Amino acid sequence: MGKEKIGFFSSIYYIFFILLFTTCIQAQILNFRNFNEDDGLIQSQVYTILEDNDGYLWFGTVNGISKYDGHQFVTITRKDGLAENHIISGLKDRNGNLWFGHKVSLISKFNWERKIFKKISLNPKDKTTQSVDVKDFFEDQNGRIWIATDGLGVFYVENDSLISFNQTIGLHKQRFYAIAQDNQQNIWLGSDSSVFIYSDKTHSLKMFNVDASKAGVRYTAISNDGRGNMWLGTENNGLYKYNLKTQKYKHYQKEQGLTGLHITSLFVDKIGRIWVGDEFSGASYAKLEIKKAETFTPLTMDNGLPFDGVN
Repeated sequence: MGKEKIGFFSSIYYIFFILLFTTCIQAQILNFRNFNEDDGLIQSQVYTILEDNDGYLWFGTVNGISKYDGHQFVTITRKDGLAENHIISGLKDRNGNLWFGHKVSLISKFNWERKIFKKISLNPKDKTTQSVDVKDFFEDQNGRIWIATDGLGVFYVENDSLISFNQTIGLHKQRFYAIAQDNQQNIWLGSDSSVFIYSDKTHSLKMFNVDASKAGVRYTAISNDGRGNMWLGTENNGLYKYNLKTQKYKHYQKEQGLTGLHITSLFVDKIGRIWVGDEFSGASYAKLEIKKAETFTPLTMDNGLPFDGVN
């Protein structure tokens, strides 16, 4: 973030989190501010939020991007170089470039140095795949950009070359939703029925189910908490924490404070909390614990959210 912008956004974040966490009573109304079309947002269904190197916020919606400078929104659509207006996912890479995934097997890459968009088509020769969603991005420790799709498998970008991971590794599964990396640099790929773990060291791939008693679970979000655990969110079976050392898991559902079982997103913040977004039931968060199970605090419309669906 540029030094000239850090003061404004640091103040905003500080005020927001002080208001949010000084008390954590479930039914308390918290001081959320809701931005919608009346404030200049191009569309109210936001699927991804990225912060650029200047501290501006980019909101990816189903009808384009709204870029926020702290005072007003600027609209960015296909007229400005986007490959497609409907945005599903996003990533800011280590060079400051912004990646946006669309619903039609397309990607928009915003080059931070040149300030222009580049259109990337994942399967330009086959028009029957144009309904494929780009579900997730991940940048690994080697700087490769991994791409999960719901219908075309997994890709990665290395040295500006787009490579089909499915073809490279001989993987036949096509529907993937989430990507992360563990402490041993293994790549975790969440699919519609299991997790695949790829070892860079041995160039081998194995299929893995956290809970062997639950067959056919769709893994929709994966995150590494930096403390030896991989967190895995599912479409209808709640949340798992898998310890890489002990190879044991803990299963979290509504009884542990989750608002619902349809996990869309996971995020570990800088002060040691895991955040969970639910497709229908709001969000929840918990302080990461070392020796005991986490207890989640819900955030829903009862607390001031404008809507309980979190993307």
